[in-house]
Amino acid sequence: KFIFKIQKRKSLRNNQNDYLCILTINRDEHNEYNNSLNDVLLVLKKSLRKSDVFASWNDNQVLIMLHDVKGSGIDVIKQRLINDIVEYAKINRNVINVTYQPLQTQKTI
Repeated sequence: KFIFKIQKRKSLRNNQNDYLCILTINRDEHNEYNNSLNDVLLVLKKSLRKSDVFASWNDNQVLIMLHDVKGSGIDVIKQRLINDIVEYAKINRNVINVTYQPLQTQKTI
């Protein structure tokens, strides 16, 4: 929360396009992926830029803060993350959900 608040204030001052993302792995008892999010966290560590921050939120979700994303870059990042998770963590594409919202709005996730 502390990093989020600082980054939100910085993005407002510097007119940067920062985003808060929630990556969710929709697991149930019929899903073959019932491990921890460690594989996903490793993929994020390798896939994201040094200025991006992520943290495990619970057993199924990871919060990601993307710094200074230009134009339609958020969609490119979203697809790259999903593709990398499918390829390296071997998680079915259908159970991965990524939602995002700019930090500059008043109603942030």
